[in-house]
Amino acid sequence: MKQENKELIRKTKIIITIITLTILIISATPLIQNTTITPLTTQTTQPTQKDVTGQGANTQATLIITGNTTTGITGDTQSGFNTPCPQGWGILNTTLTITNITAPNAIIKQGERLSPNIGARLILGNLFQAAMSFKLSTQTARLINVSLHIEVQRSGNLTILVYNATKNESNNMPMLDYSLFTSAGLPVSKGRQWFNYTLPSPLTLDSSNTFEGTFFIVVYGAGSLSAYWTFISDEEGFNDGYAYTTTFLDPVWTYEDIDFKMRVVVDPGPVYPSEIGLSFNRTDVGSFVVEDVPGQRGNGTCTIVGPTSPSQNGWLSFNASANWEGTVSFNVSEANSTLYRKMDATTVYAATPDEIRWNVTVDVTDGFPEVGMGKFINVSIPVDWWNVTGEALNVSGGNVISASPYLRSDSGVLLFEATNGTWIVQCRGPNVLSSFSVYSLYKDFNPVNVSGAVVGDDLSVRGVLDAALSGTANLTVLKDGVQVFMNSTGFSGSSVEVGWSNVGVEPGSYTLRLLVECGLEVGLLERSFTVSARAPCSIRVDRIESTDKVRMLLYVSRSDTGFPVAGASIAIYHDGSQIQLEQVEDYENGSYFVVFTPPGEGAYAFRVEVSGERIDTASTTVEVGYAPPPLSPAMVSSVLVLVAQSVQSAQRSHLMAATGVLAAVVATAGTIGARTYRKLRAPVKALAAMENLLVTHKDTGLPLWSFNILSLDVDVTLVSGLVSAVRSFSEEMRVGGFNVLETRLGTFVRAESELLEVVCIMKRVGRFEVEWLRGRLSELLRLVEAEAGEALRKWEGGEVAEFREVFRRAFSSVFDYPKLLRLHEARMRKLAAEKSRLIEALAGVEKEAAETGKLFEQGALSAEEYERRTSELSREKEILEQKLVGVDETLSRLRVRELIITGKVDEIRERFNTIRGEIEELRKKEEKGELTDKERKKLRALEKELRKLVDELSKIEEAGGS
Repeated sequence: MKQENKELIRKTKIIITIITLTILIISATPLIQNTTITPLTTQTTQPTQKDVTGQGANTQATLIITGNTTTGITGDTQSGFNTPCPQGWGILNTTLTITNITAPNAIIKQGERLSPNIGARLILGNLFQAAMSFKLSTQTARLINVSLHIEVQRSGNLTILVYNATKNESNNMPMLDYSLFTSAGLPVSKGRQWFNYTLPSPLTLDSSNTFEGTFFIVVYGAGSLSAYWTFISDEEGFNDGYAYTTTFLDPVWTYEDIDFKMRVVVDPGPVYPSEIGLSFNRTDVGSFVVEDVPGQRGNGTCTIVGPTSPSQNGWLSFNASANWEGTVSFNVSEANSTLYRKMDATTVYAATPDEIRWNVTVDVTDGFPEVGMGKFINVSIPVDWWNVTGEALNVSGGNVISASPYLRSDSGVLLFEATNGTWIVQCRGPNVLSSFSVYSLYKDFNPVNVSGAVVGDDLSVRGVLDAALSGTANLTVLKDGVQVFMNSTGFSGSSVEVGWSNVGVEPGSYTLRLLVECGLEVGLLERSFTVSARAPCSIRVDRIESTDKVRMLLYVSRSDTGFPVAGASIAIYHDGSQIQLEQVEDYENGSYFVVFTPPGEGAYAFRVEVSGERIDTASTTVEVGYAPPPLSPAMVSSVLVLVAQSVQSAQRSHLMAATGVLAAVVATAGTIGARTYRKLRAPVKALAAMENLLVTHKDTGLPLWSFNILSLDVDVTLVSGLVSAVRSFSEEMRVGGFNVLETRLGTFVRAESELLEVVCIMKRVGRFEVEWLRGRLSELLRLVEAEAGEALRKWEGGEVAEFREVFRRAFSSVFDYPKLLRLHEARMRKLAAEKSRLIEALAGVEKEAAETGKLFEQGALSAEEYERRTSELSREKEILEQKLVGVDETLSRLRVRELIITGKVDEIRERFNTIRGEIEELRKKEEKGELTDKERKKLRALEKELRKLVDELSKIEEAGGS
């Protein structure tokens, strides 16, 4: 019983460890990869006939082996160390036990660097002494050897001493304290040399008995010695330590900014890892510090958390580093590791509109090597999945075997203990498709949500997803269980749309099935849908005229969608008898022009009936009073035809208004064509051409109200830069006795009343547009004076806010502002599109010209053919460039005037004056030689900005003066 409890505790600990490490595996592993199709085959999850089956993306499985222990690894800071790891596996984490950490024979080098500031200090007899510091990075070390770089001119004896250090309170630097060791007199011979001295026995140095771990080597001569100790100056930003000199005549140590050239060999023996900063690292996982084992010098521990890259050779290499110039060696007495290997797990699904079932298969037939103790499989799944069985199934050899009870489903992870074989985990996922609808489509009309359709309709199936996903949507249309249509499309987002053209589909009941596949997410919905032979329709009589004949304008539309019906048959009945139609014109947009002659003069009730292949027969009754008018029949027909044809380019609600406007035209003969144009087209073209309005007070000449259509601003303060130009043009117009003036800023159209004057700036238009606009401008002024005449007579300048609302109401009454906005936006879009088209065409011509030149050089074209082609291309290029210049001039004119209108000119001029003043001040300093580098950069930047402002002002002034 105790043995069983121990085993249970062991497994529980393993599972807790692996669940904790799972987060690391998921973060380092992509969830979805490419996959191949495999069938859904398990004994417990067989698809039914109603299931839709398929394969999802591959998910990631991670094989895990815990408790893999190796011993007896050696390493050092030059070569690192290797730990065994099966090929194709990596280490998820490993805990290392480190022993015998030693840092032998470190060489501390002082003053060894390239520098032009090299010198030497004299050591003459026993008169001069010099000292150079070195610093220990460990608690203790044994001093073994000292080397000095000297040049001996007269041989003699040299004495070497070792000092500890104390703190210099005046500058907080180490300085010499007292001697720890003195050598005997050491004979040296002439010449430049490294003089080496090995201590008779190593001297133990303790960093706790000196200041900042610093010690000094002191030298002086004896007898006839004359020598120099080489040094490097600290002036270049280097400082290896602290150098001092003194004489026996003046025994005070003097600090110098130099480094004497010296080497010191020390051996600290066994060290704590922290004393030398020992660490292990791999580039794929990072660096990990070796921790001390308290009370055990030379020992440490280190935990490396992965995952590391997979092993390619049966072992993994780790680097070692330390803050020690010598080579640090160590032993890894034990490496306790958790190994892992990543592999694909295939997924297949069986879906119905009610549930989505998944099988996740991991084939590890040869996955686990026979090493380690605990073997586990970790499978990554979406967090909104859940496990169905509560266990994994081993289906190797055709047997279904229950796995261990360690299966988990937390945070999108399934973890279970396993052995080699094929493992299947059965899951259930959500249906990510929440709903879908069917829309009927018709050109230039908004889609209409429908529950049924008519043969030949263009349809679109639109699905709504629970979240933004990317994948493939498949639409399948079934009749009696048999597929009659299929379409698929890729999508990205929270919705998807798939088209269905049911041309050729017979009337009847169908099943629409929408399936979305998004890697490891699937959605499936179905709905019944009816396709009919005909649709209900409605008839509207838009206009009736009865002269020598009866002329009707009809509009036929579907009752279910509101879409227009073309191709319908028209019949008219009176008292049950069908009337012979003399003319039926189908404009293919739902409108029909019908002409017939009544039985005689009088009042009639006619029944209008329409029928067709795809619409049900429908009828309506209209009352007609028939009395031939004096107008010519041709005039009346032309008006109705104009009205009917206009249906093709506008919404029906707007057409009815246009028809009403044109009705009055019928009563007047002789000028019907011009009047029709004036009534129907002139308002549209004039509105599209309008760009600015400026209303001024006649007595004072001051601006009262403005409307900038370019920026949709209504503020008289924004046009101060344009007032003078408008005034000058207005004066020219008055003197010349005309109300229209062409300028580069646009066409100026003027109208006036008793108290006010208005000028409209617009693009170039025709006589009818100007006539219509002047009438509207006059009406605008009349409405304003009718409401605010007294206030305008008393106004002498100043605040204009009291008039803004009056102008707004009058403007809204006179002009169709929504249409004005739409027309202007369309104009700007058209200009931009035309410019892009011309640039693209021009690039094509230039490319063709270059290719023609190459063909001529290669001998593929004769001189005559080359000349003909280049001549044609040159003419085509010239035409395109002229058109492009015209478009650019229009766009730039709008831009220039926008700068003027918005007061940009004033801003530019103000900035111009400011910059010019700053430049003058900086140039004065430059002439005196007082300019700093920062100020010089500022001066260059200001000069560059000034040139840009000059160019911009020049363009604006040129445009304004044209």
